[in-house]
Amino acid sequence: MKRLIIYTLLLCGIVNLKAQTNADCINAIPLCTTPNFTFFSTSGNGSVNDIPTGSNISNPSTNPNPPNSGCLLSGENVPQWLLVTIGNSGNLEFVFGAGNSANPQVGYYDWAMWPYNANTCSGIMNNTLPPVRCNWNATSSGGTGIASAGNIPPGGNAGNYQPPLAVSACQQYIICISNFSGVNTLVSFQSLGTASLSCNPNCNPNYVVCAGSSATIVPVNFNGLNNATYSLQPSGASNTTGSFVVTPSSTTTYTTYITGTNSSNAIQTTTALSTVTVNPKPVLSPTYTQATCASPNNAVNLGLSFNPPGATQYTVNWSPMPASVTSNTQTVATNLNAGTTNVTVTAAGGCSSVLSFTMSTAVAPTITLTNLSGSFSITCKTPSIDLVASSNYTNGSLNYLWSSISFTANTPSVSVVQTGSYNVCVTDPSTSCSACTTFTINQNTTTPTSTVNPSTQIITCNSGAATFTSTSLSPTVNVSQFWYSPLNPYPAGPPTFTSAGAVSIYGVTSPGTYTIIDLDNVNGCITTKTINVTSVSGFPGFNTSSTSNYSLGCTPLNQSTLCAINATS
Repeated sequence: MKRLIIYTLLLCGIVNLKAQTNADCINAIPLCTTPNFTFFSTSGNGSVNDIPTGSNISNPSTNPNPPNSGCLLSGENVPQWLLVTIGNSGNLEFVFGAGNSANPQVGYYDWAMWPYNANTCSGIMNNTLPPVRCNWNATSSGGTGIASAGNIPPGGNAGNYQPPLAVSACQQYIICISNFSGVNTLVSFQSLGTASLSCNPNCNPNYVVCAGSSATIVPVNFNGLNNATYSLQPSGASNTTGSFVVTPSSTTTYTTYITGTNSSNAIQTTTALSTVTVNPKPVLSPTYTQATCASPNNAVNLGLSFNPPGATQYTVNWSPMPASVTSNTQTVATNLNAGTTNVTVTAAGGCSSVLSFTMSTAVAPTITLTNLSGSFSITCKTPSIDLVASSNYTNGSLNYLWSSISFTANTPSVSVVQTGSYNVCVTDPSTSCSACTTFTINQNTTTPTSTVNPSTQIITCNSGAATFTSTSLSPTVNVSQFWYSPLNPYPAGPPTFTSAGAVSIYGVTSPGTYTIIDLDNVNGCITTKTINVTSVSGFPGFNTSSTSNYSLGCTPLNQSTLCAINATS
């Protein structure tokens, strides 16, 4: 009843003022730098009823933030539609008609606030979008809005205020404030919270990258401009995708430009800033000192620098921690344990570099020498000695070195053809640890000595086979003798007679040159001798003559006398 009486009294004081055109949701006016707006009792509810009767979601009868009463329980009632855009993140707090303002509250200013986008007005009208804050005034003075208890203006009633709302930059909210009392007045507006309001907020995000990395700047088209084109400075790049990849060498602030048509079909350009902060990146150029048999301590110098160059704070995390490291900025470590060490260097700003390395212990290798030829003596049978050096070393790769006065090689296997004293070593190049062995190559190429008696013989029809005797003089053991005939000559052979002893006797019945091979079975050396056999075993020749003519046949039987004449031998 109190509201009705005040309303009636206020109607009596109506003055004829020109009505504003923001009585509809789609015609909301921005509240940013504007300190007030005007209520007109004659402005009506606009062209459409934005909040139909029975809107229980978009205009609930129970306040979503109790204990206060509901929202716009009487509907729009000659409203003003207002749009707020957040400039900086924080808590949104504001007051309409504060008691100590230039234009204090003089009636009931019920209101409701919804998050705003291109679909908000239809969502409210279709009863699908709930408000985030609303207030059905408890009193008609002292102001109304969103405020913490400490920010409620003097004389204000807690029933007229809702709790603060945490907001982010570039969020937008639309407010329908009802002129329930039908007054004609200016209404002061004040922003109270930590979140600022702006008509041209910097909605672009900022970026943080490590030196050498790229950032993708995406301008925010918070005004919803259509057919937008985007450009970026410094850079001069432009496109219609609204995405720019930049790789600044130092912290750089970029200005973005968005040009398109607004809801009134007018060309509009919005600008905003994006700052790409470039944090220093640690650069590691390590040098390692591996343990050796002469110096068994491992060490590393991280070789730390930064991109971009310059002094900056940093921390070094070692895992496992070397005993020699005593601070979190130490970049040189000694006496490292064998195995893998991981190091992470983190610079101010959070950029980091990771290094992983493995250190070994100084373990001496072993060496084994294998003679593939079986003997360390060069002989007629074995003119080269084949040797292989090997090791069961598993701590790394090995280098090989064979050496003598006149011979060097760096392979695991060699063939030696010269006598002398030799040395072979295996060495781990990372630790200088080595193992060596020596050996001596001798020579046994003495040819055997022998005699053959007689050296020649003559055979006749009456003399029979010619006999020869071959005798090994040195050595007299481990020798063999081989006889080759003219029909199977040396070296093609095969031999016609073989003897395993130091003396062999061989008889021949055919003339020609025979070869005797005396073989030292130990060193494979041979002595070659030949014998010659000649023959005087000839048949006599003669002619025949007869004193009378004759013929030979079975019949008739003839007889004749033949004489041998002109005989030869």
